[in-house]
Amino acid sequence: MFEHCFDACFGPPKSPSPADPVTVTTTTYLHSNQSVPCPAAPTAAPLSCENQRTCCFFDCRILRYGDEGETIRQERNCGYNCTDNILPDVFGIVHPELYMNEWGYYENDEVY
Repeated sequence: MFEHCFDACFGPPKSPSPADPVTVTTTTYLHSNQSVPCPAAPTAAPLSCENQRTCCFFDCRILRYGDEGETIRQERNCGYNCTDNILPDVFGIVHPELYMNEWGYYENDEVY
């Protein structure tokens, strides 16, 4: 999954496109004893995947690469079991505290 999301979301751009604006809500979440704004989830049509072996199951607009080394994370991770403003994956599942690396993915500190 990591490779497919890295290639789809962070590989060389296929064509120039403007960045999607992200608005900030007034909701805040506690991270390391600091209250930080939580960006609102972008509205989007449901994701689709033609080939489950090669596609990224997540919206690229909410994935970030490199903050924790060789890891892709959801921008809106907000704590254990928190799913506020997190977009569902291609199957309609919302993943709390999601991180991916080349060995698998983590959700709520569980490795898959």
